[in-house]
Amino acid sequence: MATNTSICGICSLRQITQTSYHWCPQCEEALCNECRDHHKLLKVTRSHELIPISDYKSIPSFITDLQQSCTYHDEQYQQYCVDHALAICFKCITDHRTCHVTTLEKVINNVKTSEQFLDLESRLGDLLQNIDQIKKNRNSNVTKIEETKTRLVKEIRQKRAEINKRLDNLEKQIIKDLDEKADQNCKSIQKVLSAVKEKEIIISKCQANFQKMKQYASDLQTFLVMNEIEVKVYENEQYLQSLKEANSLVQLDLAWKVDSVLEHISNSLKNFGSIEMRTQTSSLEFIRSKNKQAQLQVVSMKKTIDDVKLILQMKITTDGKIVRGCCMSKEGDLLFTDHCEKKSRTVFESDNKHDKLKYKIKGFDVTMVDEKTVAITSGESRMKDGIDIIDIKNQRKIKFIELPGRTYGITRDHDSLYVCVEGRVILTTAWTSTLPPTPPLWDEPCFLHNVIESTFDRTVNYTLQNGEQEYCDNMYGIHTEGWYKFSGNEDVLTKPPKPRQCGSATPIWFDGQYPTRYAEVLTVTACMVGNDTDCEHNWNVSVMHCGEYNVAYYGSPQYHANTGCGRYCMEYTNDPCSNYSVIDYDFTRHQDYYDDTYMHNCDYQWPKGWYYFEGGFNLSTTPAKSGQCGSYNPIWINETIDQTVDTDMVYLRACESYSYQCGYTWSIPMMKCGSRNIMYLRQKGMCGRYCLESRNSSDVTPTPSYVWDEPCHWHNVITSQFERSVNYTLQSGEYGECYDMEIYMEGWYKFSGNERIPTYPPKSGQCGSSSPIWLDGTYPTTYGEISSLTACMVGNDTECGNSWNVSVMHCDGYNVAHLKSAYYMTDCGRYCM
Repeated sequence: MATNTSICGICSLRQITQTSYHWCPQCEEALCNECRDHHKLLKVTRSHELIPISDYKSIPSFITDLQQSCTYHDEQYQQYCVDHALAICFKCITDHRTCHVTTLEKVINNVKTSEQFLDLESRLGDLLQNIDQIKKNRNSNVTKIEETKTRLVKEIRQKRAEINKRLDNLEKQIIKDLDEKADQNCKSIQKVLSAVKEKEIIISKCQANFQKMKQYASDLQTFLVMNEIEVKVYENEQYLQSLKEANSLVQLDLAWKVDSVLEHISNSLKNFGSIEMRTQTSSLEFIRSKNKQAQLQVVSMKKTIDDVKLILQMKITTDGKIVRGCCMSKEGDLLFTDHCEKKSRTVFESDNKHDKLKYKIKGFDVTMVDEKTVAITSGESRMKDGIDIIDIKNQRKIKFIELPGRTYGITRDHDSLYVCVEGRVILTTAWTSTLPPTPPLWDEPCFLHNVIESTFDRTVNYTLQNGEQEYCDNMYGIHTEGWYKFSGNEDVLTKPPKPRQCGSATPIWFDGQYPTRYAEVLTVTACMVGNDTDCEHNWNVSVMHCGEYNVAYYGSPQYHANTGCGRYCMEYTNDPCSNYSVIDYDFTRHQDYYDDTYMHNCDYQWPKGWYYFEGGFNLSTTPAKSGQCGSYNPIWINETIDQTVDTDMVYLRACESYSYQCGYTWSIPMMKCGSRNIMYLRQKGMCGRYCLESRNSSDVTPTPSYVWDEPCHWHNVITSQFERSVNYTLQSGEYGECYDMEIYMEGWYKFSGNERIPTYPPKSGQCGSSSPIWLDGTYPTTYGEISSLTACMVGNDTECGNSWNVSVMHCDGYNVAHLKSAYYMTDCGRYCM
């Protein structure tokens, strides 16, 4: 390629300056008129097709600047490696001796008439037509939405005219909802349009360059640049297809669903209707001249991993425990690294003998540097992280290259080593010379940073409630100075929040702009909101842009006595109504379920987030006791739930029962999303479990003070023993049991063996007492039924010398009785079993 196409290259060699008017693509030479004539007469060049020099200058620079000679040997490309799809010179053949190599002339012959070239040209045209279709389709959709919006506004206002002034606020609300959803649809479409227009510019430019290449570029230039253009075409084809697969091209529409109450206006009317976003499957079909990618007739396409077929050649047995690294020398020797933690990891050499190297070194991976040198990464277990360069012939270490982190995988490409360093790839060169330690990467904060959990209670949409504990970043979240980002890639607000937003009385925001270029660092001002000012305290924070997210260098917010503790405020990005998890139905969560084993079921393992209970059950608003809802610490709501409308957020007060009291309390934000109550659930107490309203809640009072069958679950137990039964009689001189000490206080009781108190009179001395007690009456037979029986204490001459009333409830398989201690009776008695 001539360095100056404005003058004749041949005349320039003769120290003559002549203006060039022609260009020979085959010779890559600019020619004047006189040299043009000689060029056509020479036998070697008479078949060359010349083009005007002005046409050559119109070829894009990315084509003319193509390297047409070997970068390693500075010789013209003469051969082509089919296996690597790479043009090579004669000297490169030694590196490709096992590859399929052909002449470059065969490869580029008739390239402009090949099926692949024609297919590429056709696909460029198809892309532009598809982009034009999308533009028309999206613009038409926007127009339709605007027309529908206008029509619906008219219908809404006509309907509004039929009702009284009570619906004024509802009308504003529905129109606002309509505007928001129409804007939301339009913004979504405009976003697609914007991206598609950018693709159109790229493809249009690519198509123009392709036409220039088709007319004026040499076959070699055409061949070398075709793969680059094909990659761009494929990427854009995939992008357009992804739009359709991601439902970005579905037909968006608006509809007004009239509330049925509007037809019968009454005081119970709660809304004016709802605006629905409707979608229809896109009928748009992309133009594609060929559904199957064409292939070059003389060049095999690159194979994928799916085309690789492994054939077992041989098995090599080493005495290594955990072999991680392996490489082969040019002589065919195999080297391994053993990553076993229990012994010194050793590099093994195999020349069909499997001999150990005398030099031992701890390592993870290994690669050949040259015929006698290997590079070994340090892995996890060494004082310094880096690469050992080992002379395997002389059994000695040449040098150590220190790197900024644990080193794992390693490979060589020509004069460079590529090393994985804790998730990054570092390039190091010139391993035979003395190198200083590798400096940190310029974009290191994008890889090495701390992560702050993204939670709703850190966003501007969350407001700290009265009596709720405040969270401070110097105690929860940012413990040490360093680089941080949010786990959901959100940014800190760049506009001032209000006090108590973001879960803090003094939220922190950034006064400044975020960087926009990769690894660009800007300084912003961190402002802590005060009672009467947006920035009562401030300090500088460095922010780096890392592509899809930003990282910031935080210092722990200082505690200020006047303003309280600070918390960095996070942008709100997710709509709870479309980003919530469903909790599977579990009947043991209902308040009318009881487990007398007091199981420690708890929801503490749940991450903070928005949840919906399958079946639409709400949290219980009735105080729960241990054992209810299948938990030792049930969680309930200390206020009613039915107090919200769509999109409004309310804060409920959660109570976690502990020792029959509301031991811990915190707020639960709740939104009504259509017919569903979506709640932001978290735990701040012990191992608690969220309790659902009773399954038979419609059959009981709205706020019962206790469960109707409570005595069956909460009662005392009297030990069942033979000497308490009617079959046991006190013997002469034996001391009788008195005052029934197991019944030490008034309450509900049952026997441990589920026995009953007899309903017939025992005799004095039976049941181990001179005054046994029995019940006169009939036991209840229906679950939860309560009957009143008469407790009778046997006297010397009577079956019922002293009596009182006892309530008995029938439970599943046993009865419980409400007993009072016999200690306070007139005589010494004992309940008989």
